[in-house]
Amino acid sequence: MCMNQFIYAYMLLKCNEYVMT
Repeated sequence: MCMNQFIYAYMLLKCNEYVMT
């Protein structure tokens, strides 16, 4: 289940990166 949290955080980071660019 911890892995799910990691994937969620990664997706959030990528989304933030995409928005900032």
